[in-house]
Amino acid sequence: MIIRIIKFGDVVYENIEPYYIDENGNKVWNIPTDINELKQALIDTVRWQAHKKLQETDWVVIKCMEQGLNPAEEYPDVVEQRQKIRDWCNQKEEEIQNAGTIDELLKIDVKIPY
Repeated sequence: MIIRIIKFGDVVYENIEPYYIDENGNKVWNIPTDINELKQALIDTVRWQAHKKLQETDWVVIKCMEQGLNPAEEYPDVVEQRQKIRDWCNQKEEEIQNAGTIDELLKIDVKIPY
């Protein structure tokens, strides 16, 4: 579950409906109801952001694979940036998992800095 409404600083994102319709026509709300659901929602959000950022440079990896090139030699800046994104994602997941209260979770900045 990805958080559909989230606040980063003073900016609130509300670009996706907070519910979906199940196979029986019922609204199923996409709102975490306990700390474990909130943790998973935040982790999903972090992973989604990292995935979207990595997609921007996937072409480099594919090009290197197709041409038998070493990405670290041909595009060292891209390789470094991709690793920073993965490191950020892993760090945020760890922070989220280690949070003991909802207040601690809400203090974690989950906006990707890259």
